[in-house]
Amino acid sequence: MPGELFCVEESGVTWEPLLSTLVEHWTREIRGCPVRAEDPSFAAYQRRLKDCITYHAARFAEGKKPLPIDRVVRRLERGEDATGPSRGNLLRDVVLAQAMALNEPRAAEIFETEYMPIVRAVSIEEKTRGSDHSELVKNSSSEH
Repeated sequence: MPGELFCVEESGVTWEPLLSTLVEHWTREIRGCPVRAEDPSFAAYQRRLKDCITYHAARFAEGKKPLPIDRVVRRLERGEDATGPSRGNLLRDVVLAQAMALNEPRAAEIFETEYMPIVRAVSIEEKTRGSDHSELVKNSSSEH
């Protein structure tokens, strides 16, 4: 069908089971326990993942045949986003961002370990160029 983002017939994968699996899998890693459908925060994780997958599927499909949804997910998990290679698993990072928005303690620890060194390095680099972004580092580490 023209305008479709995904070839569901080709992959046989549908949204609900896919999103449930992704939410449970990545929240288990980020939070230490899975978020399941009955959890009040489930819909927020699900919506954020669906928005990410939909956005990148549309970008991957520009001028080309739409990809099966499971291939879009695999590409994002491998760190291939629509703008090129990324730092890592984009879907995991989306779940990390949502967990931080929900003030999950483990999410803050993961962010501190994985992202604050990058924030600090950028700040130091900018200082050497004459820009002072120390407030960025302070805000990034103190908010969560």
